[in-house]
Amino acid sequence: KKAERLKLKINEEAVAEVDINASFLRILHGLRGFSLPDGEDIYQIDSLDRSIVKAWITSTLGFTKFHRGWPQFTLETMSKTGLSRKDIPSYPSITPLILERFPVLEDWGTCGIRWSHLMFEESEAVIQTMVALQNESIPSLPVHDSIIVPQSQVEQAQFVLQNVLEHRFHVPFALGTSVAPQFML
Repeated sequence: KKAERLKLKINEEAVAEVDINASFLRILHGLRGFSLPDGEDIYQIDSLDRSIVKAWITSTLGFTKFHRGWPQFTLETMSKTGLSRKDIPSYPSITPLILERFPVLEDWGTCGIRWSHLMFEESEAVIQTMVALQNESIPSLPVHDSIIVPQSQVEQAQFVLQNVLEHRFHVPFALGTSVAPQFML
């Protein structure tokens, strides 16, 4: 869990986790040559709760086609975040809104790219970042769509990760950084 990971130390130094915002969605845009939608938060669609949009994207990119309804696991996850089931619109009812914002997904079932391809591309970018950091004597640890680095190296890690991602996929990437509360930057 993130809170536990942030208790790690590298060379006796507190760590920070630098994560990639909407990693698979941004990679998909880059691989397919689509521009990202405008706005600061890629998941923000005015008429929908951000967490619902993110859940739709996550459940869709993890499947081979569009769902007919919400997967049970996704409904349970959304409920744990405080959304009641009555506040969650049906999966098919919001599909047109999401496809309007993300035309890259219109042919998701037939475009030939799957979650495994996105995961491979993401891992290659993380490995490339880690090698570049290693060449600068900066240790790092991979965690899905993020890397853990000593807090003193956060800015350099962000710079390298951002450059690797943007040169590899040719779309803008947004990064976030987390630290344990007792070790705030």
